[in-house]
Amino acid sequence: MFIRQHVKTMAVSLTLCFAVTILASMTAHCAEQQAELASSELALSELTCEYATNPLGVDTPRPRFGWRLKSEQRAQLQSAYRVLVATSEKQLQANVGDKWDSEKVNSDRSVNVEYRGKPLSSSEKCYWKVQVWDKQGRPSTWSRD
Repeated sequence: MFIRQHVKTMAVSLTLCFAVTILASMTAHCAEQQAELASSELALSELTCEYATNPLGVDTPRPRFGWRLKSEQRAQLQSAYRVLVATSEKQLQANVGDKWDSEKVNSDRSVNVEYRGKPLSSSEKCYWKVQVWDKQGRPSTWSRD
C-alpha cells in the first residue's frame, strides 16, 4: 500500500513539475517575443528637406525628403513609407496631409523622396512627417514634428 501511494505521489509530483516547466517555458517565450517586438520598432531621426533640417525656405517646386532609421534589432529594414505634408501643425497632428498624403508606398527609399503633392506657393509654410514599416510589415510611430 505504501508503495502504491508513493507511486501516485510521484506521478502527481512529476505531472505538477511538467506543468510548471511548460508554464515557465511559455512565459519565457512570451517575454522574448515582447522584447523582440519592442526592439524591432523603427525610430525615425534626422528628417531633412532638400538636405537641410527645418529649412526656412526651399527653391524648388518638388522638394526632396529624407530620414534616417534607427532600430535596436539587427538587420532591420524599411519596407514602406508614408509622407504627410500639411499647411498647419494642427492638421499634421490630426494626420491630415492637405498638401500631400503619399499613402503607403512600398519602398525601402529614405533619401530623395520627391514631393508629389499640390503645387507649393511662394512663402507658404508647410509641415511634414513620415511613418515607415519594418521588414515584417509593422508600422513605426510617426516621426516627431
